[in-house]
Amino acid sequence: MSIIVETLVTLRPPAVMPVFIEVMAEKAMPLLKRHGLDPFAAWSQAGGPAQQVMHLSRFDSLASYERARASLEKDSSRSTWNVEALQGIDVTEVISVGEPSPYSPDERIARALAESGASPRKCFQRIARMRLGMEEEAKEHLAVIIREVEKNSGAIQLITGVQSILGRRDELKDTFILPKGQDALAEARAAEAAIEGDTVDRWHACLKEEETLFLNPLPYSPIQ
Repeated sequence: MSIIVETLVTLRPPAVMPVFIEVMAEKAMPLLKRHGLDPFAAWSQAGGPAQQVMHLSRFDSLASYERARASLEKDSSRSTWNVEALQGIDVTEVISVGEPSPYSPDERIARALAESGASPRKCFQRIARMRLGMEEEAKEHLAVIIREVEKNSGAIQLITGVQSILGRRDELKDTFILPKGQDALAEARAAEAAIEGDTVDRWHACLKEEETLFLNPLPYSPIQ
């Protein structure tokens, strides 16, 4: 079973973001790639604190992720550049591990990577917190909604859908590209509202709450 690892990085003070981006691009990404830990996507969170960064990485299994982490920890070069390059910067990481939802095969990530170009595309993440015991029903309804909205509006493109397996198992995190830009999100909402039957209502009945985060690709992100 493949897994998706989300790393949320908070930087203090906020003004250090350019330094962090430079360090990631020039030093961290080559190191992470050497150990199989490089992210397939990296974003800053638009509309929130400018110092928050999100990385997504894919692994064949939880064991392969743990091996990669152990390999990185043993690399002596890691501590050397880390201390020098990030001196005076407070870096806090929150790591969450999830499994891809049934409607989110690995081909989704491959497509997003293949279609990346010179112009960064706006993205967003929708976080849905599900009611206890309604997780499977929620995923079934969401699969229909995503399929219909993608087909009928072309305003969204799913990169990955993930359910937490460590920590909050009630969370679904779906990350999308906005091919037409953020303004076209209204088209996606209209397409969702137009879905026949009670699928959308039943989906919302499965939820406790929803949250949307808008994302800007960082220069070192493979998905642009």
